[in-house]
Amino acid sequence: MARPDIGHTLRALHVLARQMLADAREQRWDDLLERQPIWLALHEALHSVDWAAYPEEERQALSVLMEGLQSSIAELTALAEAWKPELQSMMNVLQNSSKLDRAYRV
Repeated sequence: MARPDIGHTLRALHVLARQMLADAREQRWDDLLERQPIWLALHEALHSVDWAAYPEEERQALSVLMEGLQSSIAELTALAEAWKPELQSMMNVLQNSSKLDRAYRV
């Protein structure tokens, strides 16, 4: 059975991570979340990889791709964490508005 081209998957994840980073930097959270199913599908493919089946040189190249991906993930996580208080504030406003709506409904 042929090995899957995990390099292709890692490169696709890297491109997607850059797109998601751009979304996060521009606070386009809805766009970022729309990309999440693609991310999850690509990420799932990494779980079934038999890394030992790859020659050492190829594993080294894949490792470099993964390090770049980890860097993007770390930045994306930091941006999302920084946005959390704003999201919480927005949720509180919506919750309070909903409570007022119910309280004054005739």
